[in-house]
Amino acid sequence: MITSDGKKVGHVVGELGDNLIVESGHVRKRKHLVPRVFARIKPDEELVCVTVTKDVIEDSPSVNGGQLDEQAVMQHYGLAGGFAEPDTEGYGETVREDPAFGDKGTADAEQDRVDTRKATSQTDSAPEEEVATSRTRPGV
Repeated sequence: MITSDGKKVGHVVGELGDNLIVESGHVRKRKHLVPRVFARIKPDEELVCVTVTKDVIEDSPSVNGGQLDEQAVMQHYGLAGGFAEPDTEGYGETVREDPAFGDKGTADAEQDRVDTRKATSQTDSAPEEEVATSRTRPGV
């Protein structure tokens, strides 16, 4: 198994639920779980690439005698299933003018940027000429 930082972390020895079991270490072997969503399996190369670093895998909960604490694994990797839903789930209203709802606010923001650039370019042209002439005088 190769991690996102290009390091070899161990080899896959099995599967447990939606997780791959990765065995690492030479003398003191440890088994860690890596969710399948982070893995890309290349069967022709006999290689598994994951999108997490070696440190994240080594700090993950280890498998103890085949027991799986799925919630702890999900929490460690930041997956939604490891966390309880917030009490406010589904409350509130969707307002059409909300920028998160659509791109209505985007057009206004783009126009503001264009106006700011125009205003800046008009006011900046005069000081640049003064700076250019002051640099040409000797001793300045």
